[in-house]
Amino acid sequence: MESVANAILSDVVLFLLCGAVPGVTIWGWVRWIRRKQARTVFLTLSQIGLVCATVSALLALASTLYYRSILGYNSSYPDPLPLVIINRAGSVLALAAVATAISGTIRPNLLRWQALVGALGALFFWLAAGMGM
Repeated sequence: MESVANAILSDVVLFLLCGAVPGVTIWGWVRWIRRKQARTVFLTLSQIGLVCATVSALLALASTLYYRSILGYNSSYPDPLPLVIINRAGSVLALAAVATAISGTIRPNLLRWQALVGALGALFFWLAAGMGM
């Protein structure tokens, strides 16, 4: 019974990381492009959070594709130092995204929730990657 619950939980987490979080981030970019709202400090903070979350997610995607193309699905890396540097850079970007996205939620603006969801998704990815999941 526990294995079924674990399988369901891992499928939900996989859907959120691979489907919902990128979808919400793309939705935020579309909303920003079509914005009719005046620029405020809080909108700018949310925008910075969205940019950092997007760069962090693109770094995750690029590094995953790079390592999978070179090593296949073998989990032993010949030199782990570049992977450690990438994980640290992605984590710092995700933390910056979370900090600015939280700051942007103080006042209502059109990007506040999209930036926060994207930032938390990126942070969760890098924490999971750091634990070797």
